[in-house]
Amino acid sequence: MTKDHLYPEGDGWNWREDTPFAHSIGVGDQVFIAGQQTLDTNGNVLDAGNIAAQTRNVFENMKTTLTRLGLGFEDLVRINTYYVFNGDDEDATQYWEDMTQIRLEYFPDPGPVGTAVRIKAMPYEGQLIQIEGVAIRGESRAIRQRIMPTGSWDWSIPIPLSQGWRVGERIFVGGQISADEQGKSVHVGNLSAQTHNIFEFISNVLNDAGASLDDVVHVKICFNT
Repeated sequence: MTKDHLYPEGDGWNWREDTPFAHSIGVGDQVFIAGQQTLDTNGNVLDAGNIAAQTRNVFENMKTTLTRLGLGFEDLVRINTYYVFNGDDEDATQYWEDMTQIRLEYFPDPGPVGTAVRIKAMPYEGQLIQIEGVAIRGESRAIRQRIMPTGSWDWSIPIPLSQGWRVGERIFVGGQISADEQGKSVHVGNLSAQTHNIFEFISNVLNDAGASLDDVVHVKICFNT
């Protein structure tokens, strides 16, 4: 199987230490975009502690990577966002919304499926965010089908992300949460009930795409203890 590797070059960001990691790898009609960092060419953190500036930095870096591949944000079918927030839970939604106002400048409509994961820390002090994604190229892009099940949960602010995309025999399901159609948490503090909600939402996306939970080949579970 042929793989196309794209490595750092020019004035793009780079790691502080020498690493073998590529900025992206293309396999057939899929391109896997590595976690984009808010780093300079020497691996120094840019705009330490500033979530708005860092969000713009990582999206500009993803834009550069996509452009080098002849692609754009409209070719993404998945984007994962990992961000640091150590404040109180009741302030987390506002923090996410502030960060997402910057992300909205880059998301196409319709956008990719999205997963945002709140984490404790990043590799470098002052680093608050990184993003990764999957893009579709070539003829497969023309056969994409957006999946938006009726009655699904929604985000707390208007956002063009999708619940799912079907590309041929592949189905990409966005990160599902236990929320209502206004983005409010459902079954707060009840891990079992929230898990049931989430798998019901996953099942709804799959059903609308002509599949079921029996067809799932990869699940990533993120939870708070």
